[in-house]
Amino acid sequence: MSDDPLPLPGFTTPDSPKAESRVMATPGGWIEVVLKDNVPLDEAMPAYEVLVSTEYGREVVLQASIRTGHVYSITHADRPTKKFVLKAGPPEITFAPATYTVRAMVDGKEVFFKTVTVLNHPALP
Repeated sequence: MSDDPLPLPGFTTPDSPKAESRVMATPGGWIEVVLKDNVPLDEAMPAYEVLVSTEYGREVVLQASIRTGHVYSITHADRPTKKFVLKAGPPEITFAPATYTVRAMVDGKEVFFKTVTVLNHPALP
């Protein structure tokens, strides 16, 4: 067993803690994460299974497994494409301020991975 300190998730990964990796939770504990952007309008949404976990060193704690019903599409107003957005929150999971790993799986294969640092909404105490 090593005495080396464990890295803090979200602060040693290549894309964190940059602004695009931070998400503001709504006062109700919901977050929104773009899973795929610039999707052609005729492309159907796949059957996503989204795994949300907290990871500290080798310890992985699954916080929620979220199905396609929480992923929706938004058409861009300025171009003929759309994006697939995950909206997650209660009752499946209530997001407290922390760093989470979000993995979107399609047919058992990882198609999206991001470390997301969730901050409290400014309206919350």
